[in-house]
Amino acid sequence: MHAKSDRSKPCGAKEDSGRETRKASSSTAILVLLTAVYSFSYLDRNLFSLMMPQMSREFRLTDTEIGQLSGIAFPVVFGLVSFVAALAADRLNRVKLIAGSVLLFSAMTTACGMAQGYWSLFVARIGVGVGEGATNPPSVSLVADHFSGPARQFANSLFAMASTFGILCAFVIFGNVSASFGWRVSFISAGIFGALVSLMLILFLRDRARAAPQPFAWRDLKGFPALFRIPSFRWAVAAAVLHSACTQSSWQWLPLFLTRSLHMSQSEISWFLGLNYSLLHVAGIIGGAFIGARLRKRSVGSTQLFGCVVILLVTLAYMTACLSPVHGVALVAIAIIILLTASNYASLLSFIQDVTPSDSQAKASAIVFCLMQVGTGGGSLLIGVISDSLVPYAGAESLRYALLPTVGISGVLAAISYYCASRHGSRDALQS
Repeated sequence: MHAKSDRSKPCGAKEDSGRETRKASSSTAILVLLTAVYSFSYLDRNLFSLMMPQMSREFRLTDTEIGQLSGIAFPVVFGLVSFVAALAADRLNRVKLIAGSVLLFSAMTTACGMAQGYWSLFVARIGVGVGEGATNPPSVSLVADHFSGPARQFANSLFAMASTFGILCAFVIFGNVSASFGWRVSFISAGIFGALVSLMLILFLRDRARAAPQPFAWRDLKGFPALFRIPSFRWAVAAAVLHSACTQSSWQWLPLFLTRSLHMSQSEISWFLGLNYSLLHVAGIIGGAFIGARLRKRSVGSTQLFGCVVILLVTLAYMTACLSPVHGVALVAIAIIILLTASNYASLLSFIQDVTPSDSQAKASAIVFCLMQVGTGGGSLLIGVISDSLVPYAGAESLRYALLPTVGISGVLAAISYYCASRHGSRDALQS
């Protein structure tokens, strides 16, 4: 009897170990494939900005029209759909929702390559915004479900690093495809790649079993205003929006800036941005992850002081790049921007998850992703309008001076918001 009992214990231990292994494997698969989705979404939006010099010449677009394409057609739709996706993520199978959304924006990316003018391109970008907007809230919700504590900080860091791989592919691979075969081939190829990612999600991922879904109701919207009663969340959202207005809106215009003001070719831009992202952006995210993790051990709020320092340095580097008459100084400043821009992104995501209730994390991420796109879109449109208005005075250099007010004002305000978020973070995390 004793021997039989002794034999049964190792068997049970092995069974428990097997369950833990399966759980870890499932978490790893979730993180890897969601990272691929996020990577492709960044590939698409950066491919669009990289192709803009060629598209603007072919379609004879004004800077205001470029601002509408990069600031309204995609971001506004993206933001609105994010709210709907957050509600759907609490009710529907999240893996199927993400896979269907990826398939949609892959098809619309292909449609961008077939556009015949401004309006067909505008409609295609709206379709891309619908698809991409539905991927982020359920993706962040799945990451939060499978990781907790310090592991969540590093999981979010790896998730954020997807942006690096997506941008690297956009610039180095598809940028050089464009230089050789034209911008249309690049968009069509990217669309095919996205369809393959969607297929992999369906084949290899399963959502966790949850409570039976309930029908949508207007009361579901009550969760959104409730989140804004959390002081640290309000300030974190403000910081995220202003950070995006400073960095992402100006990033949309960077290939055009390099073409017009620094007179770089398509191939030179692709290699410069691609190689810098493959080295500096990754280093910034990894370094930021370690700094954020160490600060998180001290307190929840201290991670946002890191964001405050980062955005001030990025703002200074952007202004140097715009104002410096020396080609090399401008390129070094852009390299610094690439290093720092996303270094605090994982800390911001983790901070928002720490200060909001676990059953509202999809809604919280929807608000953040939505309003970040509003910041990006509004900033990008403003840059285009200012650039066109400065053409009579600055000529081809109008874009250089149009970047300055958006970057400078939004950067300083973002730093103030990060600081205020840090002051409330630790207390709000205890109450969430």
